[in-house]
Amino acid sequence: MMQGVIGGLVRGVLGRGCVALVGLLLTVTLPRMLSTDEVGRVYFAISVGALLSIFARLGMDNTANAITANASDALIQDRKRQIIGASLVLGMAFLSAWVLLVTVILPEGLLLGLSSTDLLSSGLLGFALAISYILFQLYRIDGHVFLGALTRGFFHNLVILVSLPLLISASVGFDLSLLLACGLVSIVALANLILYSARNGALPSLFDTSGISRLVSARFLLYSFLLYLITDADYYFIKAYLSDAELGIYASMKRLAVLIAIYIDIAHLVLPRVYRNALNRERISEALVVFRRLALLGFVASVVLMLVLGLYASPIFLRLWGPDYLPGISVLNILLLSFALSLAFGFSEMWLLLNENKNALLASMVFVVGMCFALNIMLTPVYGLTGAAWAFSGSSILLRLIMMIYVRRKYNVWLMMWWR
Repeated sequence: MMQGVIGGLVRGVLGRGCVALVGLLLTVTLPRMLSTDEVGRVYFAISVGALLSIFARLGMDNTANAITANASDALIQDRKRQIIGASLVLGMAFLSAWVLLVTVILPEGLLLGLSSTDLLSSGLLGFALAISYILFQLYRIDGHVFLGALTRGFFHNLVILVSLPLLISASVGFDLSLLLACGLVSIVALANLILYSARNGALPSLFDTSGISRLVSARFLLYSFLLYLITDADYYFIKAYLSDAELGIYASMKRLAVLIAIYIDIAHLVLPRVYRNALNRERISEALVVFRRLALLGFVASVVLMLVLGLYASPIFLRLWGPDYLPGISVLNILLLSFALSLAFGFSEMWLLLNENKNALLASMVFVVGMCFALNIMLTPVYGLTGAAWAFSGSSILLRLIMMIYVRRKYNVWLMMWWR
């Protein structure tokens, strides 16, 4: 089994490596091209877009996760066609409602103090991200680890990287440039879904709504929303207590940390199929070994990267972005530490998703969201960017620790990193 896992990891690394490369170019380019305030606005628009994507996909991405682990091949093919139709119909309906809300119903600046242009940009990104998440799951179900890894993040990063500088250089203005770039991202995401449907003979399913009642999950929707609050609440507290310029510095550091921690996404591509194969062969112990080994490998890689960046971050940041971004080095180190410790506690969240244990997921999320908000309120106003980083890191580590302990007690399995 480990041989197949290594093959999947290699394909995942190649796919996510392409995503990381484009994401790194975007992360490096934006601060060189825009002011720190404008960088903050771009990343906040992306964060709000990620929030909107949760309500556009309505838990269908995690339903697809469960399908892979527990359904027959015939049922999987039927559900794939339903996922395609449901995701497109719901995504278009949500985007239309959002445009109407922002342009006609709500007064300017009412939501988070954002302009209607910024909110429209976030809505277009939300639609694109929702479609990308669904495509990520569809490719993963097919066993196309490389394409799945490529779909999640590569295209929207590439489109923003290419189009935003061109539009700004054409003197279109920052606001309109951001809106047009996000519009292009949504068009590319829609084209990718149509292309996938054509290749799989599922074009007639594009507007099929028969699967909505089966695929939409209120609990998985709530789970995704709570997870978003844990991972992105720091942006909102920085925007409330600090400035857009400080948000730009923090978001750039967080983007770097997430790119470095892309190994977690790669493992999530491989583990559902590993679990299903072990379940079919009634050898679940083999899956446990894989879960633990992947956690250990990720932890070791994270620690090595932390040490390297600790030595060379200052000269690199000075050369790339200048002294304005030097305060972000401590933020980056804190975030990397949280990813390393999260990996040490293993992939318990994925185990609970594959076993469809929604109650445990939600209970742990609700508790940690409360802790996340409390930490942000206490730390961000006093300690600034490092306070926000510690609030995010503490919440993330606590969530993984709680899930690891629960899995141990509920399923009598130990997912913490180990080689055996």
